[in-house]
Amino acid sequence: MAFLFGGFITTSILLKPLNKFVLKNYFVPDNIRYFFFGIIGSVIGSGFKGISPYLSSEILITFFGVICLTIFFQYINYIIFRRLGHYDTVTAFFSSTPGGLLESIEAGKKYGGDERIITIQHFLRILIVVIIVPIFFIIFFEPTKTTSLEIFLEPVTDHNLEMLFLTTLASLILAYKIALPAKYFICPLIFSAILNSTGIVSFSSPNWLLCISQLLVGIALGARLLGINLEILRKSLILSIMSAGIMLIVVFIFSFLLVKILTIPQEILFISFVPGGVTEMGLLALVLSSDITFVTIHHVWRILIVVVEILILTRLNLFRHD
Repeated sequence: MAFLFGGFITTSILLKPLNKFVLKNYFVPDNIRYFFFGIIGSVIGSGFKGISPYLSSEILITFFGVICLTIFFQYINYIIFRRLGHYDTVTAFFSSTPGGLLESIEAGKKYGGDERIITIQHFLRILIVVIIVPIFFIIFFEPTKTTSLEIFLEPVTDHNLEMLFLTTLASLILAYKIALPAKYFICPLIFSAILNSTGIVSFSSPNWLLCISQLLVGIALGARLLGINLEILRKSLILSIMSAGIMLIVVFIFSFLLVKILTIPQEILFISFVPGGVTEMGLLALVLSSDITFVTIHHVWRILIVVVEILILTRLNLFRHD
């Protein structure tokens, strides 16, 4: 994840003074960001070489666990943002959703929430989780001798890159036409997983391509901080640290208790339950040698729960301007 962090940190530090110096507004176009999201999705999907050994009847328990955690995190986060952050009701609610970033931003804006606050709170949630989860792995879980990078990105004579790019482009065209959470990541991931697991086609990624993709995603994330007031950023960061800290501790305890009745290792449960972005968690699953299929399915499930929750509550017209 060094390239993702490096791109984010460098961009967030240098972009604002650079724009002032050259009198231009540099940013990362959405099309470029979506393309590299798609590349990452295709690379992760290429690692789906078969059905996860943990996709058994136990998944009903873990799916129910995701529902419980999502509702609990929504409630806890709302209390933090509403009572400690003193955000208005709509901003606090849509800032507190543990997933569904774009859906939360759009709905929050529609019902009178502060779009900037909602965006930065979700961004900081994902960033803090991405930073802290590897630390949890180092402290609490045994490192594996062989990582998923070594398994899926091992040197081969032909990576079949033309099929990787073709799969990515076709998936992105489809994603543009449909309504789906995190669609520019999920569509390439699903297409790639189907093609590779069924043997229709087989491709892999050289290390340099995944590193470049991580770097561009990090730069795009860092560019989102441009124009955010430092006082707002400081307050949002404090609230996000509190929120993310509570969620990670709860997930760790929950996975520790759940592993007593399941055959699924705690580290896989942990990374499947943490409320990070599906793209970033997919990358972490790849790098930290977790079961990519199992982890990704649970993060997609969590996003769907949040989206359904938002749709139900907005259809009931429960939100009002403060």
